[in-house]
Amino acid sequence: MNEPEIVSGSPTPRSVGWPFRWVWQIFVAIAGILTIIVGVILLPLPGPGSVVIFAGVGILATEFIWAKQLLTRVRIWFKQQSRRWKNRKPSDRTK
Repeated sequence: MNEPEIVSGSPTPRSVGWPFRWVWQIFVAIAGILTIIVGVILLPLPGPGSVVIFAGVGILATEFIWAKQLLTRVRIWFKQQSRRWKNRKPSDRTK
């Protein structure tokens, strides 16, 4: 099995062998899930609940493809909604 070369500096979790990568993914999963739970708790309270939830998904997206795809879909949706909001007709603004 070919190990990736470490060019300079200390090894990153992505450049180290399988056992350490597995431990790193568990750490990232726990951190991301805890951040999402805190965000859900903050939703009914005054605070940035949705921002914290998106931060949790962002943490998960650093290691998991499904979270990265979810984050990409949410970003595209927000861009579309922003464009729709900016391009609405003046008659739509009174509704």
